[in-house]
Amino acid sequence: MSSLCSLDDIEFLDAFGGTSIVSQHMRRRAQVTTVDVELYAYTLAKHYIEGTDAYSDTISRLATVSPVSGFIHQNYCVDRMYWTEQNGQQIDAIRQEIASINSEEEQTAALCSLLEAADAVANTASVYGAYLKHYKASAQRALNLTPISPAEGLPGQAIHADILTLSLSGDVAYLDPPYNTRHYGSNYHLLNTITHYEPFTPKGVTGLPDYYKSPFCSKVKARGAMSQLLDQLDYRDIFISYNDEGIISLEEMRAICEQHGTYSLIERDYQRFKANEGKQRQTKTVEYLHHIRR
Repeated sequence: MSSLCSLDDIEFLDAFGGTSIVSQHMRRRAQVTTVDVELYAYTLAKHYIEGTDAYSDTISRLATVSPVSGFIHQNYCVDRMYWTEQNGQQIDAIRQEIASINSEEEQTAALCSLLEAADAVANTASVYGAYLKHYKASAQRALNLTPISPAEGLPGQAIHADILTLSLSGDVAYLDPPYNTRHYGSNYHLLNTITHYEPFTPKGVTGLPDYYKSPFCSKVKARGAMSQLLDQLDYRDIFISYNDEGIISLEEMRAICEQHGTYSLIERDYQRFKANEGKQRQTKTVEYLHHIRR
């Protein structure tokens, strides 16, 4: 990869933006486009990549609103223990006040602060696929709503879309797609629920809504989706983050990549993250960074 261009002032795509950590980092040196199909992820990126620091007074005001019993408290804090009842009522109160804000930019800044604050006191083991049976220490803290500063750097944009529906071009694309059968729409459903804040009938023990099901999470569709995406993206350098537990094997990914340009690979061992102790025998994971030079 020694021939890779300088990362100064390039057009960079973060195709599965998530919480936009990569986009925030790359914005220091690149014109970033970050894409995600999940509404919560788009909302975070919209503020971190396109927002301003102009609304600290709004956030301070929202932090003082009186708690109310709304959709979050009634459905996710009484029988389901995703938050303490006090924090759930505070989330409802703040979210209802946010709905009355007329400015889209101001509303996005407030939602970003609420999502970060709610996640910090969630009673989960990192994802929302399940709640803990007892409140952990961090979940017992009071919700703390504070202003969030956007990332500094060059101009960028956030797009709310399925990356497979877009035809984009630029210099460098970074792909970090789902790699197993666990959908982001179910693992992070409550962040989406807070963001859109529209009533529905929660399903099952964990209170799931209807959610987007990614082809990258399908053992049948993942390989075709990856090939389709590489066909659509017009970037000189494409990097794909994947690991040895993924649906697409190392050999299959290599074969797909080699159809689209000159291929190289970096791999590194990491300690495996354990969300469910006792159910995972593997103690480490091998992270692959696949590189395609057009």
